[in-house]
Amino acid sequence: MKNDFEFSADKYEVLALKDCCERLIANTITLKNITSIAVFADTYSASYLKQAVTRYLSLHDKVIIGTPEWKVLKKVSDYHFLDQTNIIVVVCRTVKA
Repeated sequence: MKNDFEFSADKYEVLALKDCCERLIANTITLKNITSIAVFADTYSASYLKQAVTRYLSLHDKVIIGTPEWKVLKKVSDYHFLDQTNIIVVVCRTVKA
């Protein structure tokens, strides 16, 4: 349902609603839904949500990037955001090491 609001807010350019929806969705990111939220964020140019996905991914990168869903998404999608996110994760790994 939150995604429906985000879609409508984006479509009709209700920016305050879009921002609110992005923040609500960002608070629901889990290992099970991060792939679909990443696609959603990229589809609707949801910058706050993209940042939230990147932050979450940088904390749980080893688990997420190894999932079948993420691997399939990387193979079949044309989401430039996912490429950028993977670069950020690599940089974060380097800094952590």
